[in-house]
Amino acid sequence: MSAEHTPAPPRWAVVAAWLVPLTILPSCVWRVTELWTADDLFSGGVRHRLVDDGGWYLIVLSGLSLGFGLLTSGLVQRWGEIVPRWIPVVGGRRVPVRAATGAAITGACLVMAIFLYGTLNYAFGWVEQGPVLTGRASGDHAPPGAGVAVLYLPLGAWGPLLVAVALNYRRRRAAATRGGSGAMGHEATSAA
Repeated sequence: MSAEHTPAPPRWAVVAAWLVPLTILPSCVWRVTELWTADDLFSGGVRHRLVDDGGWYLIVLSGLSLGFGLLTSGLVQRWGEIVPRWIPVVGGRRVPVRAATGAAITGACLVMAIFLYGTLNYAFGWVEQGPVLTGRASGDHAPPGAGVAVLYLPLGAWGPLLVAVALNYRRRRAAATRGGSGAMGHEATSAA
């Protein structure tokens, strides 16, 4: 059965897929804005924080995490089933279900492990944070406190949301491969 007959994702899966980037956004915004103060914009301090203090990784980390979060939407979109034709070499081919769900589940497990480690580290102070995160290098920023923890709290939902959407994706794609099941199978039978 072709991808055209893959059952549409349920509304909750679509909402969950689009919630993932929203769970990532608050921490990304904080990371990027932590690179400068109003004075830094006019004094060249932004370059110092980006280059000398290693702050470039905050921008890269924010961009990568948002990019991976947006990839979750592929699990509820057509391009998550068939690679868009404009992509060289693989365009027009079906996305392997095992590869997509395997990558999603692995990513979700990594995100949940990192979140757990970060939460425990925040609670017990196992590792001291670097100068970009704490602002201790230049003395113009206070160490992150409970307010920053609130911005990172939504990240706890990223892993579970991704698992739920990935499992739904696998179920829907398996139903299409088997020739339909449940309501889709009945619709196909009654239409014939």
